[in-house]
Amino acid sequence: MPIHVERNHTPGIDPAIRKIRNSRRWRDQVRPRQLRDFPYCVCCDALGRLREATQVDHIVPLSEGGAPYDPANLQSLCIHCHARKTAAENRDRNIQGVVY
Repeated sequence: MPIHVERNHTPGIDPAIRKIRNSRRWRDQVRPRQLRDFPYCVCCDALGRLREATQVDHIVPLSEGGAPYDPANLQSLCIHCHARKTAAENRDRNIQGVVY
């Protein structure tokens, strides 16, 4: 029997955060504008590498009260840098005793 997985579904994500990630505003306006205006990974750029960004990251995570649509809270990242940043944030949450 096939298992239905909701788009952008990550177990343990707050439903309010999931709603933002799946919103039409995020999908059709905010994310495309960020990647258009800032098409390269900011982390790679800081290391002198040029890599296309495919992910839009919240500098202050939504789970910590970051503004979901504020361009000042967004950065373009490649998939590798985004995964590394997310893993570090998850480790920090677990160290602080917060269950993700």
